[in-house]
Amino acid sequence: MVESTNDAYKKAMELYKGNPNYLTLLPNGKTYEDVSLDDLGINIDGVKAQLFPMDDKDLVDNEGNPYPDSLYQSILEQCVALVEKKFDICIRPRLVIDRKDYEQNDYNTFVNLRLSQRPILHIEDISLMFNSQHIFTFQDDWIKAYTRTGQVQIQPNAFLQAGLSAPINAILPIMTMPYGFDMSMTPNNQHIPQMIGVQYVAGMLPQPQDDRGINRDCYITPDLISYICKFGAIEILERWGRTPIGAGIAGYSVSVDGISSSVNTTASAENSASSGEIANLLDDMKNLEKSLTAYYGRNVGILS
Repeated sequence: MVESTNDAYKKAMELYKGNPNYLTLLPNGKTYEDVSLDDLGINIDGVKAQLFPMDDKDLVDNEGNPYPDSLYQSILEQCVALVEKKFDICIRPRLVIDRKDYEQNDYNTFVNLRLSQRPILHIEDISLMFNSQHIFTFQDDWIKAYTRTGQVQIQPNAFLQAGLSAPINAILPIMTMPYGFDMSMTPNNQHIPQMIGVQYVAGMLPQPQDDRGINRDCYITPDLISYICKFGAIEILERWGRTPIGAGIAGYSVSVDGISSSVNTTASAENSASSGEIANLLDDMKNLEKSLTAYYGRNVGILS
């Protein structure tokens, strides 16, 4: 019997487990490193769909040659990089190793951390470090990850609850401290740089065919794909608008007796021939941008 996506999703979540492993949603034998932009629906066909009904016969260079696929691909990669920075998100999955500062107030509120990359697909390890010295690794079932926001907290088992809320100078001595460790190196123990190490996979997964129309935090969403492809279409139109005659036609006339013809284009000194289409795409992107910003918010913890 073939496992449904809903069953696979429940297994990835393990019902109420705080640290879900969405990587199990990938097809058998495939890892997060195998996920490409094309797998995520970010491809040349997506850009060309935004340019329809224009096609390779219309989108040509000065010599009449269609734009090569390599140009579309490089533009897409550029657009992905820009969109990742714009919304503070990861698109292609990647392994991330964060070193976060110890702040006593945050530590006392269940080790509240804001990771630098999101969405979180799986937290692999959270450890306490002092320089390169490993001190303690938190158990997997203590970890509470919030996929879309990139937030992580630690909730230990009940009999250790009181210990976690204690200041770090009370915690460290019971965590197999290296001999000779001198707490005077950390005045007041309110702040210790890069003491918490977090290893995790961040990014997005392709949406399975039988889960279309169901948006989950771990999937790339159709509106994000559309936003990136519209961005790519604008880049193509900017190049097309610079060609001498490959522009929008405002008027065309032919004189048979005089054997002459004339073409009036929409291009001018201030605007290229594609300015109108670019403006339409930018208007579409404004609405998409509002919804994406509302969905992903802003990650304000990347500097800690």
